[in-house]
Amino acid sequence: MNICNALYVSVSLSLIGIALTLMGYAVWHAIVAIRTSGNVVAALLSAIGLIVISMAVLDIGKFLIQEEVLRDRELRSAVEARQTLTKFMVIICIAVSLEAIVYISKVDTENLEHLLYPAALLLSAVVVMVGLGIYQKLSQAIEHKEKARDIGRSDGRPSSLADIRRSKANGLR
Repeated sequence: MNICNALYVSVSLSLIGIALTLMGYAVWHAIVAIRTSGNVVAALLSAIGLIVISMAVLDIGKFLIQEEVLRDRELRSAVEARQTLTKFMVIICIAVSLEAIVYISKVDTENLEHLLYPAALLLSAVVVMVGLGIYQKLSQAIEHKEKARDIGRSDGRPSSLADIRRSKANGLR
């Protein structure tokens, strides 16, 4: 294992440990609130918020292990880069959306000005998702070019110098 992989493993395990600690704290806090007859709804909403954040952190730790340690290679194509970026951005978008929903449920009907922050969070998640869709649409052209290069051109002509040499050798030109 090289130094970079060791660093990714230690960062990933740290993130996973922090996420599990947050989850444990959220559950403990909710149980204490239920047992002491405290403000159970507020404690449960707080627990949901902590669990949502910890799930996002857990997903990022898992993502780092999968992409950087287990694959142990750099992204070789635009398709791989697009898929990796898409996974990462979807994780973040889901976390922001869920956090916004938790904040919206916490807002009291008397204090509607407190809705600005959750609304901004929700709007930012929508903007990220729309931006991701635009990115995917624009990067699809590159993906099609790579596929065409890998399997040859759709019009039957060779797509690379190596293909031209092979076709000449086979008498296809």
